[in-house]
Amino acid sequence: MAVSLSAGVRNNLSTLQSTAAQSAQIQNRLATGKKVNSAIDSPVNFFTAASLNDRSSQLTGLLDGISNGIQTIQAASKGIDGITKLVNSLQSTIKQAQSDAAQNRPTKAGTALSTQAEVVSTSKSLKDIALDKKLVDDDADATNNAATATSSGNLGIATANTFIGLSLTAGSTTYEASFSSANATVRDLVNEINKSGIATAFVDEKGQLNVKGTGSEDLEFGIGANTSGAPTGANSAIVDAQTGLANASFGFLAADAVAATAIKGPTVTSAVRSNLIDQYNDLRNKIDDLAKDAGFNGINLLGGDRLSVVFNEKTGKNQTKLDVQGTQL
Repeated sequence: MAVSLSAGVRNNLSTLQSTAAQSAQIQNRLATGKKVNSAIDSPVNFFTAASLNDRSSQLTGLLDGISNGIQTIQAASKGIDGITKLVNSLQSTIKQAQSDAAQNRPTKAGTALSTQAEVVSTSKSLKDIALDKKLVDDDADATNNAATATSSGNLGIATANTFIGLSLTAGSTTYEASFSSANATVRDLVNEINKSGIATAFVDEKGQLNVKGTGSEDLEFGIGANTSGAPTGANSAIVDAQTGLANASFGFLAADAVAATAIKGPTVTSAVRSNLIDQYNDLRNKIDDLAKDAGFNGINLLGGDRLSVVFNEKTGKNQTKLDVQGTQL
């Protein structure tokens, strides 16, 4: 049975349909947050929006890449800070071991270079008298002269010897030097030994010359005297020092200058150093572990990896990026 609608009803039905369509469109816009959801709504606006959405996604990807780059660099920086602290601990451990190893350094004291009788006549200490004594004999009789109120005394090295030679050897390091014997004193010899870097010297309160190596290797200690300060030659004070020809003047043996009979340190096994060795090796392992853990998202600049941070969405020559080359630590 056909239903006949009047013109007014048809207009009202059309209006309702239009209203329903608009309501659905508005609900869709509210649900999606978009005014244009398809090319049918507005072709120009739709494709413009699509292009902008694509660029937004690219920029978001770039931002993520930059954030990852920052996190990677920060991870490496924190790793370096941690490693620096561990290296400081290593240095502290080494200093403790060196301090403990001082008891193994070769040390020897000569005979007293001054006497109590000289103390009475000069009113000086045994140490000061010994330091002030000249090396070469004043009166050319090749004997040592005691210090007096008017004279500093000497060790009796013959006047003809115008140069004093010094030869020090510790391990593979050798120090040789010569200086004029004119007015040279024990203090000058002490200063020359201290300049070597491989041995130290001082005169103690007993007036004895003390020599000590700076390391644990045997110390070959020789003093010589002759007419030449050259490193070689028949009259070289340094050549004489290599065999310790003037050692006796200071209470040392000529054999102290020979490798086989050089000054030796006591052989002491230290539990402290054994523990420090273990501590040192543990710190080294921690440095390796810390370097391995200083990465982010699979990139470790301390492991030699390369980081690339891209700053724009372009390609080829127009692309702007930062390359950071790590180092194998």
